Amino acid sequence: MAEDLAAGDVGSAGARQRRRELQHRTFALSDAYDRATAASREPRQAAERMWPAVVAAEELAYRLLTACWAIERLGSEEGRRTATLMFGDGGLQAFRRALDDASHAVAGRPLGPLPDAVPGFLEKEVAGLRRALESARS
Repeated sequence: MAEDLAAGDVGSAGARQRRRELQHRTFALSDAYDRATAASREPRQAAERMWPAVVAAEELAYRLLTACWAIERLGSEEGRRTATLMFGDGGLQAFRRALDDASHAVAGRPLGPLPDAVPGFLEKEVAGLRRALESARS
């Protein structure tokens, strides 16, 4: 979905499907948290440690979705120009690396340094996710 956004191609049928999928997965994340907190003590405690990361992941997902809606309203040509400016040189790759790093952190690996070229409009949310994951490990 980030690829669609970076290209300014958020209105195609495939891009819209990927946006819906991101939104559904965000709902599923909240549902999984709710189920885990209703479980026995150990799973509940693990889930509660992850709550800040769940919230941060949701914020990042909604930031991406909001950006897609904004680009879509601009129209195809202006949307492509704006998306190119939003992501800059290497922004999509840096964002992917940051997400891969976060994914590895969930699996227990240490976080690496934040890639330099993470797009500015996603920087706050990516940093928040990283802080939450680091905190969950403590």
